[in-house]
Amino acid sequence: MLLSLLIAAAFAAPDTLSLAYAQRLAETHADAVALADVGTQLAATRVQQARSARLPIVSLQANTSLWTDAHPISFLPPGSIDCATLSAGIDALCNRLSTPITARNQVTGSASLRVVQPLTALFTARDTIDAADAGADAADANKQAVLEEARYQAADAWLLAAQADQQLDVVHGSIHALEARVVTAQFAYDAHALTRGDLLLVRLALATAQQTELQVSSLRDTSRARLGLAVGDAGARPAPSDEVMAPPRSAPDADALVARALASRDELKALRAQVVASEAASNAAHLARLPQVNAIGVATHSAGQGLFAEPNSAFVGATLDWTLFGGGRQRLGFEAAQRATDAARARLTAAESGVTVEVLARLDALRSAAGAYALAGQRVAVAEESLALVDTRHRAGTATMTELLDAEAALTGARSSQAAALYDAHRAEVALTRAVGDDPWAL
Repeated sequence: MLLSLLIAAAFAAPDTLSLAYAQRLAETHADAVALADVGTQLAATRVQQARSARLPIVSLQANTSLWTDAHPISFLPPGSIDCATLSAGIDALCNRLSTPITARNQVTGSASLRVVQPLTALFTARDTIDAADAGADAADANKQAVLEEARYQAADAWLLAAQADQQLDVVHGSIHALEARVVTAQFAYDAHALTRGDLLLVRLALATAQQTELQVSSLRDTSRARLGLAVGDAGARPAPSDEVMAPPRSAPDADALVARALASRDELKALRAQVVASEAASNAAHLARLPQVNAIGVATHSAGQGLFAEPNSAFVGATLDWTLFGGGRQRLGFEAAQRATDAARARLTAAESGVTVEVLARLDALRSAAGAYALAGQRVAVAEESLALVDTRHRAGTATMTELLDAEAALTGARSSQAAALYDAHRAEVALTRAVGDDPWAL
């Protein structure tokens, strides 16, 4: 029990996760990854099974029987002829014929060793092996696709949690500023330098900011729970580490990205391997309609079978098995295999079209997010300048408290939007990477 607890603690998600470590945890602990591992193991077993079809089939059959009595026979009934009256030489033969011999012992047994080597089936086995190899390639590609999806889900969850943390920091900054302004407003009101209405406006703004804090805190907790689920620990709520996020990168060329995606996506590799497997299975189904010729060799040893039984025997030969009529099962099996190949090709074509659409959509999302981030930066700069001007006017008595609070709220909203736009852009980047199946900015 103690050892299991120590192992669980060693592999549990820590309280704070970096983006890279969250992706590594997802690769190791995601349930879909474990299922993909089983798929690759199953495919490897099927490859071994297919290869074994080329080997001869060796079987051993043995039996033993216990009879009520031994079975003696004689050619002349005892006493029917007086052998002594016969001439020399003939009397000895007469004695041997009159003496009972054992035709079968009380205990008999036999053992046969049978070796069958398929001949025409070797051609079918080649296609079966090709199908199994392609199936193994598909399973490997599917596992890589599952790993990519696990990394993407972990990165997306991490960015959402980090975005919630950043927005909560913005709200905390606004609350601290408003708390200070409430204190200042209370002093001014007590000194009869501020109206009761302005004081209430400041307190209302603080209450609104505190309510926003509760909402963003709830969003943060939900995002952390999703992050825990993505890294394989559904009961944890790990916090994303404090990492400096670089500005979004410019979007690469669309045509080049689509071409890379069609070549790199592991899902497409798996589907192409499935097409190869289906074609090989169709060829195997076609060859199965031909006569089946096998080489055969049998060696037999018998015991207790009597004088006339051969104790050891062996033969070699060949067998021909050809189903002339089977109700159309072989023909229909071949046609079904052909339809399965057509379906595999159609799935591949549909998936390639889907990948093309996905890449273009992710690329548009990245461009939109990058543009939103650039505009958010401009909005923050304008909001900061506007607040400075309104604050100066308010100190001079030419701006109302409402104008000042509106300017502060505008700056808080601009900063929150900038933080959201930055993380939205990074989410768009990881989504584009997932759609391409490779780093879109790699040479």
